[in-house]
Amino acid sequence: GCRDLKSYFAINNVNWNSRLPIVFWRGSTTGIVSNGDWRELPRIMLCKHVKESPLSHLFDVGISNVVQFDKSIEREILQSGLMRPYASFRDLNKFKYHLDIDGNSNAWSGLFSKLLSGGLVFKIDSEYSQWYYDRLLPWKHFIPISTDFNDLLDKVQWALNHDDMASRIAYAGFEFAQNINFTKEIQLTINKIATHNAAIE
Repeated sequence: GCRDLKSYFAINNVNWNSRLPIVFWRGSTTGIVSNGDWRELPRIMLCKHVKESPLSHLFDVGISNVVQFDKSIEREILQSGLMRPYASFRDLNKFKYHLDIDGNSNAWSGLFSKLLSGGLVFKIDSEYSQWYYDRLLPWKHFIPISTDFNDLLDKVQWALNHDDMASRIAYAGFEFAQNINFTKEIQLTINKIATHNAAIE
């Protein structure tokens, strides 16, 4: 139930104003491309979009591990200028802002870690869903971003210009993640099953 992760971020809380005003993301080259071209991988496209943007100085975004490609493609990715050093989850609370983007499916542990870190999450739209997503609300717990990233820069600029509101969304995401635990989730699941069965009967 992410007990150790919750404990770490609760004990090692970094004050919002002490965090770097940087959008942070690390990840591997997971994901699905229809034509096999690694350049079409959403995570690669995100890194390129940020690197080529006029606000690139506000981002620390990059690939930290190449997987699911053969050696020739791996060499191309390593030479793409999109690689960044690996970062532990312990580094997350150094930053005000985080990106969350799908890999092979949604980055289930990644999103939870980012929420628990107390940073503001910019969550890129996903076709996948987790059991708690019906309670995870855009503009309350995170800021939604379109899959083509066209609204990313504007929304990052909004967060910079509305620091108090951004910190409130970040804290709401932190509280949301801290309050999820096995006991509560089991009870919610029992209630849903009971309601479903009653409706069938």
